Amino acid sequence: MDVLKLLPRGYRYFGLILTVPTFFIFLIDSIYFETGITVGGSFFDSSSDFFTRTVYNLVAFQHGEIVFFKEIKNNLINEFGLAIMLLGSWMLAFARIKGEDEFSQQLRLQSMSSALVWNSALLLLFNFLFYDGMFFFVMITQLFSFSLIFSIIFALKIRKYRKGLSNEE
Repeated sequence: MDVLKLLPRGYRYFGLILTVPTFFIFLIDSIYFETGITVGGSFFDSSSDFFTRTVYNLVAFQHGEIVFFKEIKNNLINEFGLAIMLLGSWMLAFARIKGEDEFSQQLRLQSMSSALVWNSALLLLFNFLFYDGMFFFVMITQLFSFSLIFSIIFALKIRKYRKGLSNEE
């Protein structure tokens, strides 16, 4: 049986440091994008020239036509923010815990199954609650929400298990 290769335990803290601030910045920017209300200004301000670069776009809509492989100017802060959130949430999800063993591997698998169910249920619910631009942000959060939900469920299961062990002693 192949064993999942996990990251060292310290990556869990580094993942928190990456994920939590970028999640809140992303949340504030999505409110700004949808409503125009600034909460201390938009972090992903498109007027910033430092992150504006010429990039290759795979598919673009231009004047009602689909254009392939078009060179465009784009502010890459959104892309960097999303990449940081994804890396951080993966570090949270796939870092070892203290005393990692076969039982924790089993709990990890159960948590992953539960996270899939919860994430799918949330997406189904949000499908009927958010529309237009906000649904776009819901879909982006779906990229990293699975690993965050998994991390929360796994942490709760491990905590419950360890609490049960301490009550037996």
